[in-house]
Amino acid sequence: MKNKVFILICLLVGIAFNSCNCNKTTSSKEQLDTVWNEKVQDTFYGLVLGNTIPLAVIVKTLENQGFYYQRQYSSEENLCFRAQQSRYFTFGGLTWEMLNIERHGDVLNSVCFMNSSIDKASSLGIYNNPQIRNL
Repeated sequence: MKNKVFILICLLVGIAFNSCNCNKTTSSKEQLDTVWNEKVQDTFYGLVLGNTIPLAVIVKTLENQGFYYQRQYSSEENLCFRAQQSRYFTFGGLTWEMLNIERHGDVLNSVCFMNSSIDKASSLGIYNNPQIRNL
């Protein structure tokens, strides 16, 4: 009985040690906060997250992709865009109404896709059941 408990403890320690080593990049030089970060898309229509990008370049790039800049709803750190051709646009296999670009200074921090005109139950359903798709 003691041997089985000892083997079980050793197995659990080995699994824990192995999973802790999995959150290193392929170069093993730096650690990631989560394992999935290496698979997160960091470029959106040529705009690279973490890069310094002036407002005019962001607006011009997204206008070339069919969006228009909503200056009246935007701030220096939160840039709001809508689709030019219709109320909705598709990205990642899902339909969206709004696109927000968040930045700090001139550094691009995030790209946010949003829907605002659907009812609360539908919104919560989409929020609680996200679907991950390969792009």
